[in-house]
Amino acid sequence: MIIYFDDETRKKLINIFYRLVSPGGVLLTGTGELLPDGGAPFQIESRNGIVLYHKK
Repeated sequence: MIIYFDDETRKKLINIFYRLVSPGGVLLTGTGELLPDGGAPFQIESRNGIVLYHKK
């Protein structure tokens, strides 16, 4: 869903998601939903074509 927003709004949404994910938790997105800025502030892990965004 975030692919439909402008860059500034996407960054705001990612920061909201980051605050909502529990420490050590993971954010999963659809295959077309790669987060901008390399997923910052999340740590990215790729497994078998699946991208996981870990909360640091």
